[in-house]
Amino acid sequence: MNTIIVKTGAAAIVSTLLLALSGCLSTSSLDALVSASDEKYGPYPQSVKPDNFNPGYYLSVGHKDSIFAFRRIADNPDFVGVKKRYQWSDIEKRKGVYDFSEIEQDLDYLESIGKQLWISISNTSWDSRFRPIVPRYMLNDSRYGCGKNGRYYGVFERSSQKGGWLPCRGNPEFDKRYKALLAALGKRFNKEPSFEGINLGETSTGKNPNFRNANDKLKVFKEYALAAKEAFPDKVVMQMINYANFDLEAFADWLASKGIATGGPDVHLTKSRRGSILDVYALHKKNNMLTPNGIDVQWDNWEYWGDTYTSRELLEGAVEHINPWYIFWIMRDPYFKDVVKTVREYGELPLVKDFWPATSD
Repeated sequence: MNTIIVKTGAAAIVSTLLLALSGCLSTSSLDALVSASDEKYGPYPQSVKPDNFNPGYYLSVGHKDSIFAFRRIADNPDFVGVKKRYQWSDIEKRKGVYDFSEIEQDLDYLESIGKQLWISISNTSWDSRFRPIVPRYMLNDSRYGCGKNGRYYGVFERSSQKGGWLPCRGNPEFDKRYKALLAALGKRFNKEPSFEGINLGETSTGKNPNFRNANDKLKVFKEYALAAKEAFPDKVVMQMINYANFDLEAFADWLASKGIATGGPDVHLTKSRRGSILDVYALHKKNNMLTPNGIDVQWDNWEYWGDTYTSRELLEGAVEHINPWYIFWIMRDPYFKDVVKTVREYGELPLVKDFWPATSD
């Protein structure tokens, strides 16, 4: 028995041709598929090419997760792919020397099962008990520092909650290395059909000593975003925004004008914290036909500040306040079992359903 993997976007074209060449598809079936691919798409964001656009639900995993975790959605048509967080320190082990083998292995496996890969390169840790995750060559080199540095260079220590290590953005030498990383990633993965996109770290950064004012911080975020889009002109580049001391609406509009999407790191529906974050969610919703927006459902979103939510409530809240093209669901048990059930019952996201009119009920 032959197994046919159904894919969307550019991946569908590749799969169709491979099946035809292998004899798995008859001439009439191939003609039907080609004809279907020529049908007009529904509405989609101005910044994307529809045949290279695979929105929908994604499984979200951490840097320690691998193919074993991906298998949870291997046979699930409701999930388009996987978003995985990789650590900068694991990729650039020596200055200017990049090891993409883990990303390549993940991409190869996901392509083999008809899924997409979305990446996030972590450079922030949220607990001071753990070692910083910027490249190790920075940690003892004052050229990568943040003002009067503490235990390490390349990062500064966050003072609130559990502490943590935040990157020394705004240091010209540090910024140069981060942009070089983005350029190297783009050179390797921009043309990969099963590579969907990359997101950039959230705008909530702590009190970075390198930023004298809000304009310093905004300037660096703009530079990073432009560098990422230059590296990935054919993919979705998504800037995560939540809180900042500069005008987020103006920033979101500027991003949209450059073809760069916005996303959020959490679905927070807790009443005590809804006001300001709902204003930010509105920015994602405002520009979602210019660039494809997205939202993460993170570890603590089901239980937050004494409130609890079902996966259905989080999904419906995200659609109401954000109306996203992408939702990235963290793999947290036992909740993820409920996520699988919820997305099956709910169906495609509204924008995604309209984008694929030929496959929608």
